[in-house]
Amino acid sequence: MELKYGKGSVSLPLEGKNVIRILHSKEKEVLSNPEHKLKRLLKNPIDSLSLRELILQKKAQNILVI
Repeated sequence: MELKYGKGSVSLPLEGKNVIRILHSKEKEVLSNPEHKLKRLLKNPIDSLSLRELILQKKAQNILVI
């Protein structure tokens, strides 16, 4: 079985008896400007305060975004 990984793929040796079902995801559109999208999502997150509001609330001196 070949799985897409990064810009290539990874081969996994699977026997048919060990495979119950193979799930396929829909192809996603590649973001033309990922930096803009990330900034927009950080300013307007779903069901949360913005990153800026969270930092101001905590009076944070340092932050880490992963």
